[in-house]
Amino acid sequence: MGLAAAVLWLSAAAAARALVVPPLRLDGNESHTDVILMRQEVILEEMVMLLTEIRDTLVDRRRVTDEAPRDRVTDEPLRPSVTDAPRSTTTTAKTSNAPPTCPDKFQEVDGVCLHLASSKQMSWDEARVYCQRLGGDLVHGLRNAEAGQSLVRDKYLAGESVVWVGGHDRSSEGRWEWLSGDAIPMDSTLWGIFLIMKQPSGGKSENCGCFYGPDEYQLHDIPCNRQYEPLCQVDHRNG
Repeated sequence: MGLAAAVLWLSAAAAARALVVPPLRLDGNESHTDVILMRQEVILEEMVMLLTEIRDTLVDRRRVTDEAPRDRVTDEPLRPSVTDAPRSTTTTAKTSNAPPTCPDKFQEVDGVCLHLASSKQMSWDEARVYCQRLGGDLVHGLRNAEAGQSLVRDKYLAGESVVWVGGHDRSSEGRWEWLSGDAIPMDSTLWGIFLIMKQPSGGKSENCGCFYGPDEYQLHDIPCNRQYEPLCQVDHRNG
């Protein structure tokens, strides 16, 4: 039985007992008023007894409740449920499918990024520095040089200009090579023939290569301190 039910039961019992008053023992000399007062005293005594019983019952039940074993409490931390687990924030890097392109100032010619510095006149060494500041170097390699020769011929008329390229024989006289270190064969179709003279023809005084305008921009050897235009190449950049 719960506490609330016990209280209600005892209260009802108290009310019932208050209505049933035990007979009084009288000696015949009491007045009617005395009889009434005596009955009320008896009722009050009965009520006090009932209230005392109710109090004791409540105290006993409270003690039993306090002494009952409680649920076991552990110090273990709560484990997050599967639904509480943080979601993964890992993202997959997007890969660009854009084709490689030439950087600013450069144009693509036959798959090569080239820049012809028109109207800029400088020595061969200065031309290399100029191209390197753009992220490349003077055009070199057979395939790249052929693309550069095509660009120059489209840009200028025959005899209109002379353009520096990345060929030289500074490392060893008579052994011509590109800036990459690859040899430039003497029988290469790049070499020109000017005034019945097969290039290269300058000996020790002409150690740098150029596309020579008067010979329709064929490859010639020429003194490195002459002032001509640089023809630069650079690698493609990813899109």
